[in-house]
Amino acid sequence: ELRVLTRPRTLAAPPAPSPKLARAIPMSTHVWPTTVPPTTTTAAAWSKGPVLTLPAAGAVPVISAIATADPDYFFRVLASGGTINSHTKSHRQLTRLSAASQRNEICGMRDTLGQHMFVPGHLFRAPYGLSNGATQTAAGSCGINAVLFWHAVLNDGRIDYQHGDQLQPGDIILTHFRSDLYDNIRALLWQGAIQGLTVAPIEDYLPLPGDG
Repeated sequence: ELRVLTRPRTLAAPPAPSPKLARAIPMSTHVWPTTVPPTTTTAAAWSKGPVLTLPAAGAVPVISAIATADPDYFFRVLASGGTINSHTKSHRQLTRLSAASQRNEICGMRDTLGQHMFVPGHLFRAPYGLSNGATQTAAGSCGINAVLFWHAVLNDGRIDYQHGDQLQPGDIILTHFRSDLYDNIRALLWQGAIQGLTVAPIEDYLPLPGDG
């Protein structure tokens, strides 16, 4: 998920960050000094997909993948005002693929989103942030209007910067739907508030053509 930083007209008091902000972090990261009160977080459980019935005796199956189904999670994202955009079908490094394979990865994911979420999205993030001219052409042919990159990544309750050591207005921020999402969002809001920044949806600044 990608978000953009902007300067607000008024700024509410930020939520206190997780104790993870006080931990030692790599040189590529920076956390502005704050007093961090203790907090407790609980990660919400993901919804399960089909449950397999395993044999009680005899030859047992060899299983290399488990079918999952959690679109309800993303419907809740939409219901709460969030947005859904596109990625790829299998998270492959696109720059190693042919133009046709890139198009299959990008269009295939957008088709899936359109089928299940009814909002395939007009923005695209390439896996690992790696793209080339073929990616841009393939994305455009799939109905995508922009390929996005980012200036900072949220991991384990901290901010990792691609360049520099602080947030800047207009920075695009990358986070993931993982168990550390709650701590990551708190860290982003806290650090943004310290620097007089707030978080805004990408679509506020990159609307669907014709909607802006």
